[in-house]
Amino acid sequence: MRLFDGARSTAQIAEQLVADGLKVSAATVEGFARKLTALGLLERTLYERTTQQLERLRAERKRSRSVVRGELFRMRFSFGDPDAALNRWYPRVRWCFTPAFVVLSVVLFLTYGAIIFAQRETYAAELATSFSFGALTPWSVVVLLGTFTLLTAIHEFGHAFACKHFGGEVHEMGFMLLFFMPAFYANVNDAWSFRERRARLWVTAAGAWIELFVTSVLSLLWITLTPGSVIGQIAIAAMLIGGIANILTNSNPLLPLDGYFALGDWLEMSNLRQRARAHAAIWARRHLLRESITMPELEPREHRILLAYGIGAFAYATGFLLFFASGVVGFVDGLLGATAAGLVALAVLLAMRKPLRAVAAAGRASWRTWTTRHANRSRKRARIMVAVALLLVAAIVPCHLTADGPFTVASTTQMVLTAPSSGVVSSVSVREGNVLAAGAPVLQLRDPTLDREQVTRQAMVDSLSAELTRADAGRASGASEVLRANIEAASASASETRARVGELRVTATIAGTVATSRPEQLTGRSVLIGDTLLTLTDVAQREAIIHLRGAGAMDVRVGQTVRYVGQQDVGQPMRGVISSVSPIGGGVGAVEARVQLSLESTLRLGATGEARVLWRRTNVLGAIVWGLRSALRNDLLL
Repeated sequence: MRLFDGARSTAQIAEQLVADGLKVSAATVEGFARKLTALGLLERTLYERTTQQLERLRAERKRSRSVVRGELFRMRFSFGDPDAALNRWYPRVRWCFTPAFVVLSVVLFLTYGAIIFAQRETYAAELATSFSFGALTPWSVVVLLGTFTLLTAIHEFGHAFACKHFGGEVHEMGFMLLFFMPAFYANVNDAWSFRERRARLWVTAAGAWIELFVTSVLSLLWITLTPGSVIGQIAIAAMLIGGIANILTNSNPLLPLDGYFALGDWLEMSNLRQRARAHAAIWARRHLLRESITMPELEPREHRILLAYGIGAFAYATGFLLFFASGVVGFVDGLLGATAAGLVALAVLLAMRKPLRAVAAAGRASWRTWTTRHANRSRKRARIMVAVALLLVAAIVPCHLTADGPFTVASTTQMVLTAPSSGVVSSVSVREGNVLAAGAPVLQLRDPTLDREQVTRQAMVDSLSAELTRADAGRASGASEVLRANIEAASASASETRARVGELRVTATIAGTVATSRPEQLTGRSVLIGDTLLTLTDVAQREAIIHLRGAGAMDVRVGQTVRYVGQQDVGQPMRGVISSVSPIGGGVGAVEARVQLSLESTLRLGATGEARVLWRRTNVLGAIVWGLRSALRNDLLL
């Protein structure tokens, strides 16, 4: 340490140590100097102190000009400087930093874990009842947002008060979007000035600690209160947000949350994320893009840590972005169509334009360097690189394997009305599309022979009744009895004939809709017994019958997603699920798939259109392989 006199550089100090018999490199000496500086054992030069002060002033001016700061995955919105308020409130929360509070917290943590384990089925059922996607109400959304806001605010105040407890200052608190998820933050950078690592770790752990403490208290209320109460609902939400989610998110070192800062404190490496990202970028430009760039001189341990964390953080951020973007694009595609999904994808690309420009610039620089260096060599390697790049793109870009075919809308419930007797249609009471109740009149048949028979038998009854009247007037009792018997027989015959005439009125046997086109044209038409008159269908039970044939048709299964659009309204594509699949005639590999239509569907019975069944998710490479495979005859593969 005596060699750090301000007159020697790190290289000169290394040379002196080698001359004294210690084999150390300049990089090792430089790393040792950084540690001594972080511990406050090396005095900065006047230039360094002046530069540091100027940078701090510039940063403060920049913060005062802009409320919104950060990057795409960590956008911050400052609420201002809370340091004075924290100083006033700190004496009231000093008891939270006593050994007794730590012991009480550990007991509550164990109690919370025991409650979750013992009542896991009950908790899962109440959580699904109150906060599942299908059970969400405006009140449950308010409870979730309110609980989240309260717990995250308590979390950040835990960091802030812990920093105050160990002698630091907190000049910024606010709201942020972390990987597009809402959160709060407290700027406790003063913790890096603490000499003891224990103090820095406590500042990092204080937020999750106090949040889990409050959650544990609420879990006791949940287990003791009547289910369905307001406090019980808040406790259920808190046990999810402040317990399970708190542990999973804050323990992830790849997110810039407590786990990340704890890792930095443990490794004693400040700004780990920024340094690792810059170091990994330099390493990639040197070893992958083959740029003539010099790696910074670091200790082997520091190099391994920065490279591993940089690659891990890049992979995590890239994977999350692809997952998030594909989910949003897929949701919008299903809800609003491909045009809206394309606009969302364009918005994502615009949001990523800065890093994409940086990657493109690095790629162009690497390409220029490579072409300059290998201008006189064969172009074979370039072709190989292009082929490999195309292959990688084909293996990454998602794609769907589909089966297309026309469809027709039909009813799953159908009733055919037939002629109960031979005759002539005298009148039709319905029109196409009329909705009928069961038993409603549909049409009337007439049978001339039956009409004449009805008139004859009714005339016989009337004639016998007149004779009976005359016989009764002449007081011929014997004749009256015979006439009464004949009248009864004639009346029975006339009633039978009237019943047969009544059967010629055709009624609806089920509740449904008239599906026959122009039924009024049946008027005056002669029909035979059993002839088809009308067809009734239930419009509430409609289905799209899709005819598929060719490659991919035999791979269609029940439960797969289908997109279809009717010819009557091509601007409104719809989505459904295959309900049944069955083989049909019409060629090898021909199948018939059915999709149940919802009540909100605008497709009428008999409507036609085109459908596409998405029967497998793959990538472009898989689609190409499948296309080549389907083009071959099956017997060639035997």
